[in-house]
This record gives sequence, C-alpha cells and structure tokens, in this order.
Amino acid sequence: TSSGAAPTHARVGAAAPAPPAARPQPPVAMPFGGGLMDALMEKLRAMAERSGLSLQRLLYVQDVMRERMYALGVGKAGLKGGRVLTIAGLFKTYDDDRTGRVDLRELERALRSDMDIDPGDVTLDEVKGLFVALDADGSGTIDAEELADFVQITPTNVRAIGHRISAASYTASGADLGLLLARADKDRSGALDFKEFKRFMRVSARQPASVLPDVDLRVLFDFIDQDRSGSMSLAELTAFLDSIAAH
Repeated sequence: TSSGAAPTHARVGAAAPAPPAARPQPPVAMPFGGGLMDALMEKLRAMAERSGLSLQRLLYVQDVMRERMYALGVGKAGLKGGRVLTIAGLFKTYDDDRTGRVDLRELERALRSDMDIDPGDVTLDEVKGLFVALDADGSGTIDAEELADFVQITPTNVRAIGHRISAASYTASGADLGLLLARADKDRSGALDFKEFKRFMRVSARQPASVLPDVDLRVLFDFIDQDRSGSMSLAELTAFLDSIAAH
C-alpha cells in the first residue's frame, strides 16, 4: 500500500490549495516470494491467538481433522449420480437443525461421533477453542467455507505439494520451472488454466486423485492464482515455491 504525504494546513487568510485528484490504486495483491506461506501462517497464528490454543496444537488438530474427514470420503466419488463428496457436502451432515451453519454442539458431535476424535486426544476445551478459531466473524456459528478453508489449505499439505512440483521441475541440468510450465501449457497461452494444472499434477508431479483429490487441486490452484485471473503464471508458480522454501 502507498502512503500519502502528511496534509498541509493553509495559513490564516490564505485560500487552501485544492487537493490533488485521487489516482486509482491497483488492487492489493499478496506479496510474492515468502508472501503466500507467510500469509497462511499469519492467519493460523491469529486463529491460535483467538482460540487460546498454541499454534503447534492448532496445527495438530488441523492435520487430524483433515485426515479423518478425507478418510470419510471427501474427494471421492460415491454420492448419487457419481458425484464427489466435498467438505460442504460432509458439512451438511453435521448441520442437525438445517440452518446452513454449525454451532459448537454440532461441531463437537462431528469430531467425536463422525471423525472419531477421542477426548483424550482433543479435549473439550480444545474443541471450544477450535470453534472460536473457526468462527472468524464471531457469529456463534461456522459455515462450510470457514471449515473448508481450515481443512483444505494446511501448511503440511501445501509443503508436500510444493515439494512434488519442485521435484517434477528437475532436468539433467538442474531445476527448470519455466520448461516445466511450457510443457504443461498445451494451448501456449503462457500460463496454466485449471485443466492444464490438473493434468500436470496428475502426470508430471505424479499426484493421483487418491492422494490429492480434485477438490483439493481446485483450492490449491486458487491459492496460487493470486491475481484471480483464472490462470497460473510462471511468476505465481515461482512465488508459491519460493514461499515454501522460505519456511
């Protein structure tokens, strides 16, 4: 963000100068380099501070929830018509009163009964802290988006995917991310759309749907596509990998 000059005060009896015309400002984008992981970790630190949990403990609960929810079938076809189970779809099964949102009681039931997370592993106080962390708007309930954001983009998952992409970029003469992207860029647009990114992750990075479901690929693609253009540039992919290297 740019900082304007301090306002000047007109002398008594003198006409105040007309303020300069405001210039349109470009949209604020997340910084490249370490920015992606920095922003993710900063968000999690803020959640930990809100919840009263340590960051380490919050990350542990995050990984356990992700593991258990995906074990329940998230990302796999199995619904009517061959549809894939999403976080939002699983979320609906926790919403007992069909309000479209989940309260603390419903979240605790989901963790205990559905995800089989024992009180000896995650205590009731920690469940309460987790709820406060997820309830970013302080409404007293959480929605599917708040839960999906927490479970799908985790530092553990992001690092594992980044390392896979880095490994796929190595050639006989060393890492060449530009060459990797050029090979994946089938329409020669200079960037990857989601279809091209998905094919690259499946073939070049060797990430089958059983390891990285399509629903996660979509979230990861949007995470890397910081300018929300619908395509992933070399600069954005480089920034993503640099952010992981910085952590």
